[in-house]
Amino acid sequence: MRETSLTTMILERADRYDAKRVLTHKRGKQWEDLSWQTFGERIVRAAKGLSALGFRAGDRLAILAENRPEWPIIDLACLYLGGVDVPLYLTSTPKDTTYILRDAGVSFIAVSGRDQLAKILKIAGDLPTLTHLLLLDEGPKDETRLGQIPALSIEGLYAQGEQHSHASQPVADPGLATIIYTSGTTGIPKGVMLTH
Repeated sequence: MRETSLTTMILERADRYDAKRVLTHKRGKQWEDLSWQTFGERIVRAAKGLSALGFRAGDRLAILAENRPEWPIIDLACLYLGGVDVPLYLTSTPKDTTYILRDAGVSFIAVSGRDQLAKILKIAGDLPTLTHLLLLDEGPKDETRLGQIPALSIEGLYAQGEQHSHASQPVADPGLATIIYTSGTTGIPKGVMLTH
């Protein structure tokens, strides 16, 4: 595999390290290991699921979640397709979150936790470019609607990827990768753009 982006470099390592542990995370009261192989498979399935939902190179995907395995999976799936990820602060006010999502032109957002989901549903009417909501906690495996926004769980996204196995290949030259916004404590948040 040619190392043309962060995602393809990660996927090459997933092939190389196979069953070795890449992450350990707590699910309920139990610690679980995630192998490189599973990590790589989930990235590709998530990318194909995003592609099946209409996500294309240059589209913007925000992530509003705590540190968890799904965070880098969604992030790398976005980059796999040549998308641009926009990480958000969990502590951002609805006003700052609205500003960032509008300024970045976000069309997909991945959310975890009831409070963060409530924040997004409260401001969704002010986000004309927002087309899809991805739920990183348990949620519907088939696409549904939360308010006016189509919503799907991470498991549902993986299932979409399995059903559309022919969809999407890694983008050879992704270019812009991430827009990181300041916290906005001294004024409106300002975005810093990072490339591959």
